[in-house]
Amino acid sequence: MCICASTMAYLWLIMISVSVVGARDGLFDDDLYQNVLDQELCQEQLGGMRAFEFYDASFRIPQGLLTGNLVNLGNYDQCLRINQETESGRIQGKYCMIGFTGQEEIDIPLLSEQSWSEQLAWRKLNISEITKELTKYELVINKLARLGRVEHTTLWHNSRIFNTVPISLALCMPKTCTVNDVLGPILNNSLVPFGVTEQYCRLPEDKPFSGADYTAIVIFSIIGFITTLSTGYDLYCQFVLKEANKKANKLYCCFSVYTNTNRLMTFTEKSGSLDCLDGMRSLSILWIILGHVYSNYLIIYAINLSEFFEWFGKRRAIWLLSADVAVDTFFTMSGLLLVYTTTNKMTPMKLLKNLHWFYLNRLLRMFPLLACVVLLQASVFFRVTDGPNWWFLGSQCVPQTWYVSVDVQLHILSPLLLFWVLRGRLSAWRSFTIGLVAALTANTVYCFFNDFSDGGDYFKYYYYNTLIRAPPFIIGMIFGYFLHTVRDRKVYMPVTLVITGSLLALFGSSYAMYQEYPEWNNPIIEDLNLSFEKSLWALANCWMIFICVCGYGGPINWFLSLKIWKFVARISYAMYIFHFSIMFMHAGSMTLPFYYSMENIVASAKPPKPEVEPHGSEQTDTTVEIANTDRIDKEDI
Repeated sequence: MCICASTMAYLWLIMISVSVVGARDGLFDDDLYQNVLDQELCQEQLGGMRAFEFYDASFRIPQGLLTGNLVNLGNYDQCLRINQETESGRIQGKYCMIGFTGQEEIDIPLLSEQSWSEQLAWRKLNISEITKELTKYELVINKLARLGRVEHTTLWHNSRIFNTVPISLALCMPKTCTVNDVLGPILNNSLVPFGVTEQYCRLPEDKPFSGADYTAIVIFSIIGFITTLSTGYDLYCQFVLKEANKKANKLYCCFSVYTNTNRLMTFTEKSGSLDCLDGMRSLSILWIILGHVYSNYLIIYAINLSEFFEWFGKRRAIWLLSADVAVDTFFTMSGLLLVYTTTNKMTPMKLLKNLHWFYLNRLLRMFPLLACVVLLQASVFFRVTDGPNWWFLGSQCVPQTWYVSVDVQLHILSPLLLFWVLRGRLSAWRSFTIGLVAALTANTVYCFFNDFSDGGDYFKYYYYNTLIRAPPFIIGMIFGYFLHTVRDRKVYMPVTLVITGSLLALFGSSYAMYQEYPEWNNPIIEDLNLSFEKSLWALANCWMIFICVCGYGGPINWFLSLKIWKFVARISYAMYIFHFSIMFMHAGSMTLPFYYSMENIVASAKPPKPEVEPHGSEQTDTTVEIANTDRIDKEDI
């Protein structure tokens, strides 16, 4: 009853959140930008304003041009704080990012070579040479784009290089003006060899309140109120009545912080539990987050972009470039646990009769947190901070939820195999063989008919594709059945078999990681790699799980089964769902370029932000993975 009440409450949250967020027109108030424009008033203000504040908040020549810094962000906060009172009326600042196009060279002031005391001399700097220098890092950027879940074309646009806008500069001006009003007299001069494009503009208070904001306030206030009442009731039963187990109503304690925290932090040994999965799950989610941390630096501005790419182009960065394979670990564990936890509970006919509960159980385990993060992203997260990069977030919602989509689709299709698995061993192995061969064949044909080696449409048609993720899921199901057949039995394996299998697993996992690094310059090899790399990784992970469960894991099993991993494993899904939003908020609020170095990143959790004066319930089973699959009976819903 308790679980049913909680899930129904969250189901209500899901439906309201999706309907309200989906109805939102836009993140920024587009009408506001148009309503404040007034060309005549603009000309008056340009003549009467105190220009230094606007100039001081605008661009200078970017520092570090030779190391790839082709942007100057000006001073975002200072610009939007400008509020001058003049004879022509009140003048407020507007922050715009502009791009210069068409130029091959720019004049920059350099110190004279003869003497430091002499005046500055103007020298020509060839932009095309800088662009050419950065093109050698295209391979690294392709890999980082895959790792960071950032579209290739968007990544290049944000990096201001190649065939997109080569230089982006911040311009502060009165809100009544357009870029052409301010720079038009200069740009109309025939001697000026370049044009200007307006990328975006920002105004103070340009984030309008919407239905999502009011819905978030109401829903989270209700949840907070219920949680307070539930916690108070629970504490009263626990410490006043002191007979909690007899007197406490379990339904009333569903939202209790005290009880749920105890459940989250209580680790008990269970017969048949796969403890090594806790370590694998924890290390995998930490690896994914670490990879996202590094790759997210591409959507903010580095003053030494070329050095950033150069470091990632070296072999020592392979452990970061290959972090995306950790996602396949979760697909593998998901398939493994699906079979391992259901084979001794159900019959084929029981599965068919309870198929609606099978699907509903999966959805209710994943969607409550998903609904929360969607509603938070559309409301609280959107308002908690701001910055010159915030425009980039306008096209983002919760991009990491592609995993949830693929995982749900795989579970929707899983009964096609699971039905035959439940019929008996011969039927199980036949269905596994047919399923795996069909998935790998379709995978290979699909990769050979589509050119993914150059990164084109990689995300849309390969990375997010359910077909590509099916082989690791099926391999996990196969090993889940292996573990079911040896459940509560002592397995004897020759030492040579253990060593040989471990070496092959090491080779397969190393190859799956390493092939992310080089360019083979051979489409056939690259297509084969894309077809089988995830399967090799899944096989390596499954072998390690198998030997750990069977007692041959040694120190590996000891390390992966440490209780320290259980807490991280239980909140791994929440970590995955929420971490991207937190990273985006940080990236969007960066007001100055940062200097990339390993020391800076290791020494702090985030790059230092310039000091600008301010203005004005988780599951508890040991077999829970990133998307929990350990029970399917309707009594557990």
